[in-house]
Amino acid sequence: MNIDEFAQRLAEQTKVLKQNLIKDLNESETLTELKDSIQKNLIADINDESFSDLFAQTISYSMFAAKQIYNESNKDSDKFTFEDIIFYMPQSNPFLKQFFYILEENSKILNQNIFDSINQIFNLVKENDLSITEHQRGDLLIHFYEDFLQYYSPETRKNLGVWYTPEPIVDYMIDMSQLFLKDKLNINGGFLNNEYCDEKYSKVQVLDPATGTGNF
Repeated sequence: MNIDEFAQRLAEQTKVLKQNLIKDLNESETLTELKDSIQKNLIADINDESFSDLFAQTISYSMFAAKQIYNESNKDSDKFTFEDIIFYMPQSNPFLKQFFYILEENSKILNQNIFDSINQIFNLVKENDLSITEHQRGDLLIHFYEDFLQYYSPETRKNLGVWYTPEPIVDYMIDMSQLFLKDKLNINGGFLNNEYCDEKYSKVQVLDPATGTGNF
């Protein structure tokens, strides 16, 4: 199975999970509590459909990312387990780890349709032996989401502007920002400055609300 075929199949199964979530969300106390928590702390206007979309995509892409890291250090996909998802999930995203801890602990009280959909996605991901370096633009973990979203929801990809920024452009933007910090704002070291304005806030902070795949 090549990258394009895998992206299409993963998108199809993620759509099924999303529809099952929309249908059965209110029957699961665990999912309802999770939605309420996200609404309180992250997305005030989230509704059943947008939560189901967020949950389904997070489940799928987390499994995919963990399996890619697993593939780099293990040859036998048959031994990949649900627990490995938590272990091999990128350390840079503790939110996703917590997401799967909740799922693992409460899987038995999920509606059967939702549980079956998650299992189908897990089995598809388990069979995938794609290498992180196989993508034509480089790192598969960074660029695969564009391919996935093109099949899952091309309209969302267009509306959210999910497009890969070439590395030379990224380098240029960072270099220019660094020069501005050092030459115009007189901040010693620019991004590397480790001084604090007070006890709580560092002098240089970066806010990237549309971080995407993290190229910057």
